[in-house]
Amino acid sequence: MYVFFDVSSLLGGPMRTSTELALHLLEHHHVGTVPGDAFGEPGCVRITFACTTDELTKGLERIRKGLEELQHERTHA
Repeated sequence: MYVFFDVSSLLGGPMRTSTELALHLLEHHHVGTVPGDAFGEPGCVRITFACTTDELTKGLERIRKGLEELQHERTHA
């Protein structure tokens, strides 16, 4: 019902923690994730897949876009 994504490679730059990353995804990409910090997994974010396939597809696309943008910023900073 839940999946943790390892986002540790994106942390340490503008996004120092998974909490900051989760807030960024919510504010800029309108998708909710839960910081892994809350579960003892500081380099991860968690999502649920207890939703429709359409909702999951849209959410994953937003996450992909947000993470790709952050990765691009890290490599071109």
